[in-house]
Amino acid sequence: MKYNELLAINKKLRNEVDVIRRERVSLVEVRESMSEQLIRARQKLFELKNREQQRSGLALELQQKIIALRDKNEEEQEVYLSEYRNLQVFGFVFL
Repeated sequence: MKYNELLAINKKLRNEVDVIRRERVSLVEVRESMSEQLIRARQKLFELKNREQQRSGLALELQQKIIALRDKNEEEQEVYLSEYRNLQVFGFVFL
């Protein structure tokens, strides 16, 4: 091969290497961007899960309070009816 042909082949190969390097830089940037997006998405998911757990805990707490209030209401109603009946027996209740 002649020297000029080797120089031409070498130039062509250098150009291909430069193209590959630019592609690599571009791919690295894309990968970093996607990695950052993934991190943000995971953080948001973690925050959403925490909120959901807090809300479910609050819902459970409220449900327990409702049950306690119903029980207390039933007890008070039984006491009231018992006292009302006692008053009726002694004639203190007028209809």
